[in-house]
Amino acid sequence: FVDFPGTLSAVVFTRGCGLRCRYCHNPQLTGAVTPGDGERAGDLSRREVLDFLASRAGLLKGVTVTGGEPLLHAGLPDFLGEVRRLGFKTKLDTNGMFPERLEALLASDCRPDCAALDFKDLPDGYLWLCGADTGDRALRSLRILRASGIPFEVRTTVCLPRHDAVRLERMAEFLEAGERWFLQRFRDGDILSKDSGLRPPDPNWLENLAERFRAHRQIDCKVR
Repeated sequence: FVDFPGTLSAVVFTRGCGLRCRYCHNPQLTGAVTPGDGERAGDLSRREVLDFLASRAGLLKGVTVTGGEPLLHAGLPDFLGEVRRLGFKTKLDTNGMFPERLEALLASDCRPDCAALDFKDLPDGYLWLCGADTGDRALRSLRILRASGIPFEVRTTVCLPRHDAVRLERMAEFLEAGERWFLQRFRDGDILSKDSGLRPPDPNWLENLAERFRAHRQIDCKVR
């Protein structure tokens, strides 16, 4: 109900990610994907996923592909095309580290109907928080989404003490008036780096920040 705004959807999780975000809540999906990797216990084949979706045609309206990082997979465009032929709208979740692949996908006949981009930190903070210096790539992906014409949202998982008010204010400068920005409250638990020292923010503090960004910057900022 929340992954694809306004659309009842299934969610497909892909394995593999080029980042190692300290707060990642899907650490079991971060392992590298190689040609000889093969399936692991609990994995579904592409055919199984498509058969499941075919059985839900008319009940579900959309399919969200998330991860991990879906753009790691060369077969993603074809998969999105097959999902669309089943009658579903499609949505892509991406961390933005592959702007060239994103641009090619958005220029193809398999382009998703909408997208969500993870904006994790200021560009110079990605290396510490995510394990890779990909902040500039994420900003390039943001510009590509703007130019594409498809609806999109930007998402930031807010962790203290990393994302204080000053840092989030500086991140807001990269967004434009009217753009949708979700501040997601970090939840500790089964995360990748349990000794990172990160903690969840106070919900009221986060709501007040979102209200400030709506009022002062005209960003469609909400807490999720």
